Amino acid sequence: MCFSCYGMALKQQPSVPALWHDLGVCYYHLLKVVEGHSVKVMASKCMESLKQALTLDPSSHCYWNALGVTAAHPGSSLFSYIFCFLYYVIKNKKSDSCSSHHCRSKHSSIDPRILKIIFAQ
Repeated sequence: MCFSCYGMALKQQPSVPALWHDLGVCYYHLLKVVEGHSVKVMASKCMESLKQALTLDPSSHCYWNALGVTAAHPGSSLFSYIFCFLYYVIKNKKSDSCSSHHCRSKHSSIDPRILKIIFAQ
């Protein structure tokens, strides 16, 4: 599975936000096909990976987008994240398209109060 590859990469380079984001995206795609208790487990792992990516690079609109999409998933029950994502989108209306494979953005940094709300959950 791709998770063991990401695990090895993250052991060597834990400060690379793109790896955390991509791991979260893998969990999200798995989230779409699992059932029962596994949905909450996958949603939690997905959110933790994406939160770590945002901790390392809070200005990436692609990371915020992934967090918002995951929060909107019916099985995640993490709807409070959607409001944080929307706040970020509204604050940074000048959204440009992703310019590289890892969706790096040059937006202004997110309000620290929003990060505090997100990471307290």
